[in-house]
Amino acid sequence: MACVILTQSHIVQSLKIDHARFVYSASLQAPSCNFLLKFVNKLIGVSKQSYLRAKRELFVDDVNKRLDKKEIKLFIVLEQSELFKRCNNVHYNDDGSEVNFSDNDKVLLPVSFFECCKSGNYNVPFQLLIHKVHVPEPYYSSKPPELLLSTDLSKSSRNLVSNSSESLMETKGKDPPNIDSFPNTAQEFIPSSDISNECVSCSAIEFRTDENYVYVPKWIMNNLKLKPFDVVLVELIKLDDCTNVELKCLEKEFYQTNDIKKVLEERLKYYSTLTLNSVIPITIGDVTFNFKVVRLDTTNQRNAPFASIQDIDLNVKLL
Repeated sequence: MACVILTQSHIVQSLKIDHARFVYSASLQAPSCNFLLKFVNKLIGVSKQSYLRAKRELFVDDVNKRLDKKEIKLFIVLEQSELFKRCNNVHYNDDGSEVNFSDNDKVLLPVSFFECCKSGNYNVPFQLLIHKVHVPEPYYSSKPPELLLSTDLSKSSRNLVSNSSESLMETKGKDPPNIDSFPNTAQEFIPSSDISNECVSCSAIEFRTDENYVYVPKWIMNNLKLKPFDVVLVELIKLDDCTNVELKCLEKEFYQTNDIKKVLEERLKYYSTLTLNSVIPITIGDVTFNFKVVRLDTTNQRNAPFASIQDIDLNVKLL
């Protein structure tokens, strides 16, 4: 594919793009075109990110068709924003204060995943595990290649070249993998040694996102060290009820709050699940405090990695 850009001063004669490898070059006539070259570089960068994002969507869609269990799916993750707040009812605490939008463990999923929930023996709110996925390098590179722009016009070639071999689709001499070579089990995406360190429990009650996308609260993004458009694996699960939880506030100012245990128990009702060693936010007034889950005991296990706290009498200990 070739695209020609002509300006009145003819600063840039032509812009050529090799679609297969996303290599581009710009021919220069004058050093005064620095601003225009930056604009072109930005334009190419945005186009390239869109291209890689579309490729990731296709990858997730193809793999989901081959996963061996309906209740396990890959999704592209995005953070819930204040825009979602406009579409939801505002909840208030017993003291009349508004519940902070992100002080919960609720995620939003596409309608198609609701069909998986209905087909199994799962109760509302549906409990989930979100695993951080390290996609095998031969199948997809989750890190978009960086565009390099040289403004040194002293080079004899006077060409700007951006080239990357990070993605299989962009590596010279290699073809896209056949769909039959895609992984088809969760174990092929998640090393067993990483599950306890890179997994968070949550719940879902709304199914209205675009296909292959999941929207999660900011604290989940932080706990799993996720960036927008990273890939996660979402797994339906039934968790044991929690009997005892120990929390530690990371801000010492919280311990000066009146009736701290009562306040804590009241705010925890907006969470349906808890994850050991995770850090969850709880907002009091205009101040958000962060609590680390130090211990979880369930009806069947001491020091459990995950637990359900939905509609149960819970013993909360603040360290």
